[in-house]
Amino acid sequence: MVRTVVVLVVSSLYMIWEGGIFIPLGLLLNDSDMVYRAGLRVAKLATWLSGAKITIENPENLRPGRPAVYVLNHVSNMDPPAVATILPRVVIMAKHQAFKIPIAGKAFRMVGFIPVYRGTDRAAASVTAGTNRLKEGFSMLAYPEGTRTRTGELLPFRHGVFLMAIRANALIVPITSVGFREMMPVGQFAIKPGPIRFIVHPPISTDGLKEEDRGALAERTREVIASALPK
Repeated sequence: MVRTVVVLVVSSLYMIWEGGIFIPLGLLLNDSDMVYRAGLRVAKLATWLSGAKITIENPENLRPGRPAVYVLNHVSNMDPPAVATILPRVVIMAKHQAFKIPIAGKAFRMVGFIPVYRGTDRAAASVTAGTNRLKEGFSMLAYPEGTRTRTGELLPFRHGVFLMAIRANALIVPITSVGFREMMPVGQFAIKPGPIRFIVHPPISTDGLKEEDRGALAERTREVIASALPK
């Protein structure tokens, strides 16, 4: 419990420090990279304070040479900041409530993150925005389960991010994360230090796929991620 309080308090204070300096500078200089790097430093600090010992299997797959959607399983509040520390710059689609967080919400908008709303029209707008980001040359981080699993088993994958990848002809890079459920499972506040593994699978091409193939692409990606989960 003490570690959790330290992570929250120290990371929040550091975010205020970084945001207070680099958000105004980023606005002044029109430099979103500066803001992204500041946020990444906050994520690295939070991950280090949590006691996560990260190893990466097949790191060469993290940079496939063209825009990609990095797709992961989602089991803990700890996995988004931790995986951000190993990826190249990415766009993240996050629940719209996250954009209301002071300082962080402003930074999210400055670096081009995309708020996600419930409802058909707004969901379609998010898909369009994500597709455009990929076409602009950005990669994306996505959790197609939509929420954290309580059991560790993969939930069904939603198809939106796969539709974006097909429309933008982007790659899918499946990543299996292992260890976060032991560190901070759903419903538990305390963080326990421990080992974390990211298994980065070979990229999956979307070349030649049509929009109606998004379900099959989602299921194929899900099977790849599930193949490296502990039995």
